[in-house]
Amino acid sequence: MKSRRYLLFAFRLAVLATFASIATLPLAAQGARDQLKGTYFFTGEQACLASSLGFNSNLTPVAGSVVTVQSASTQGILKFKTDGTGTAEFEELFIVHPPASPLFAGSQEASFSFTYTVADDGVLTLVSGLVNGIFATGPLTGLTFTNNPPPLSGRIARNGTAIPLTTIDPTVETAQLGPPLSSSLPRICHRARTLIPIHVDGED
Repeated sequence: MKSRRYLLFAFRLAVLATFASIATLPLAAQGARDQLKGTYFFTGEQACLASSLGFNSNLTPVAGSVVTVQSASTQGILKFKTDGTGTAEFEELFIVHPPASPLFAGSQEASFSFTYTVADDGVLTLVSGLVNGIFATGPLTGLTFTNNPPPLSGRIARNGTAIPLTTIDPTVETAQLGPPLSSSLPRICHRARTLIPIHVDGED
């Protein structure tokens, strides 16, 4: 009799613990979003392999493509809201490397909106919307552009003072130049960003 009562008691405890753990998952996610809320300054670098005719399924340039390499350094501002969305503005210095012709450098200014999630292990995944920008210096000055970068992810520092983000999977994205060129360029880029909190906003 005593053992039966003990088993029943243990079963009830297990059920309560299970429901408690399930119930705390949304709260944990919301807590992470509350912690992230605010404005972050970020810096980073990237490099892109561009292929005029696109890429094969094994991520090699299609035969006959004009292939170039682009690199850039960037800095900007990310603003996180507690509803899992945010906005960003940034400036970028870029260089187009050989064998491109002509070789050139320049800078650009751009902005985008994003959504984000935080996993139970503290990994932040940031999914960018369409990036819209304009070339500020160099031979493309005044032209507008868009591109669709892949997600960035990284683990939030335990003390919340820094968040390193990188691209993980090689993904073909498209950089689209506005008129009068109105051309598109498939490319594969790797990116790294380090976010540092600078302000906690008073509003969502």
